[in-house]
Amino acid sequence: MTENQIDHIAISRKWRGSLMDTRNTRGADIASDHHLLIASVRLKVAAVSNSKKKMQKKFDVEKLKDESTCASDWKSIKQTFLKAAEYSIGFKEYKRKSWISDSTWWLINERREIKNQLNSAKTRSAKSALQNTYTKTDKLIKKSARTDKRIWSDNLARKAQEAAETYRTRDLYQTIRQLTNVTLKTSKPLKDENGKLTTAKDEQTTIWERYYEKLLSPTSSEAIQSCGCQRHLQRRDIHTSHPNETEIMTAIRALKNNKTPGPDNINPELLKADPQTTARILFPLLKDIWTSEKIPDELKEGVITLLPKKGNLSE
Repeated sequence: MTENQIDHIAISRKWRGSLMDTRNTRGADIASDHHLLIASVRLKVAAVSNSKKKMQKKFDVEKLKDESTCASDWKSIKQTFLKAAEYSIGFKEYKRKSWISDSTWWLINERREIKNQLNSAKTRSAKSALQNTYTKTDKLIKKSARTDKRIWSDNLARKAQEAAETYRTRDLYQTIRQLTNVTLKTSKPLKDENGKLTTAKDEQTTIWERYYEKLLSPTSSEAIQSCGCQRHLQRRDIHTSHPNETEIMTAIRALKNNKTPGPDNINPELLKADPQTTARILFPLLKDIWTSEKIPDELKEGVITLLPKKGNLSE
């Protein structure tokens, strides 16, 4: 009686000439009697012929006359902060399955050793005994993992309750998000100006664009003149020269921590690590922007996150 080989790689007859080699990786521990197969495939890229002559695109060099200095300065400043942060503190590491205990990891390593012994066994009796041991160890791992997950969930629930009782909203939100692992879904229907519901992403983006254009548009001069309140009265005592390093330093210290960075990926904590040095670095850039009244295109970009509040979310 012989064993049947059931691990295969399927490939179309059209592409069978592209299959160069296959290799059996017996050390992969996936709690199965199958073995991992890895294939080497040679890709055939077809040449694309285009008889029409393509027109050469020209760069819009006129933009360099106005924004070359500010844009290059900002790019250099951004790279300085990012490289310094990467060198000094590094990136945040996210540990996967942190709820698994040491005892469960010990069982996982033991199962891996049994798998290696099973692959190197010579006789059928030895393979059968090792397979039974492997199956029992796999059941113990699953039982231990369920226990670890239950203990981890109970600890998070207790932590969330303590945060709610002490009014630590941020810790409560992070704990609940870690416990539920629920992401925000923004595919709900949205009403336009005429009250029509739409779920198309492009149409919803257009609705939000018109909404923010109306929200952020400057107030008309007629409305300001008719208002006459203290808020809209014209003032003559406003300092209109460029900000100095002291003012920049004050603004940096006023930034709030634990805020999500924008497209530049610079956190407020990076700027507040040394406000005096940050102000000295940003002063020439802000002075040029203030004088030329030209802002680099990258500083005009932002990320808008929709947070559902009370009421009808479609409006």
